Amino acid sequence: MTPSSAPLPNILLDDLKIHPELLTRLLGRDEELSVMLTKRGNEIAYEPARQLYLQRVTQFYAQLQSWLGNQDYTFSSVPRTFKDELGTYRGNKMVVELKQQKAIQKNFNKPWLVDFTPMGAASLLGEGVIEVSGWLTMEPLAYLPRSEPTRRLSSGQRQPLLKGVHEDGWYLLRDPRTRQVQLIDQDSLYTLITLVSDYEF
Repeated sequence: MTPSSAPLPNILLDDLKIHPELLTRLLGRDEELSVMLTKRGNEIAYEPARQLYLQRVTQFYAQLQSWLGNQDYTFSSVPRTFKDELGTYRGNKMVVELKQQKAIQKNFNKPWLVDFTPMGAASLLGEGVIEVSGWLTMEPLAYLPRSEPTRRLSSGQRQPLLKGVHEDGWYLLRDPRTRQVQLIDQDSLYTLITLVSDYEF
């Protein structure tokens, strides 16, 4: 059995790379083979995180369609290939537009309202990002688990890096100075869309 086809051992990750000591023990000093195994091992290790992220994005799209409803809005799913530290993979951008009658009623001069664009599962905080963009600005949403990152204080106690994370979900950073975040629900979704597009519900 050749090294490229042999089952991979448990992979240790250090800053999103296979631990160099593990590579040395497995392969000695064969640099080319080390690089090949690193790429293969990373693909295997990262696949569950990519799939979980895409699943959460899909669930979020279903929820926002439920919140907005089909009476006044149309939803288009646009395939998108993107790349981050976890590799290259495919997701769908969600484009939300106003139906013509609603646009006229709201005096909104164009049907396009907002895009929800997946950016990847790799994130400094949380477990993935979606960019929400309108003609006015863009705001990122981060998926934060309840066990979100903490920092160690001089007293030895640990303090959450962000304030307001009470359950798993997609969050908007409300105030960078205080690190206050807000879970996206129906009301905060409306507020977010208004923020990026200047559209009033």
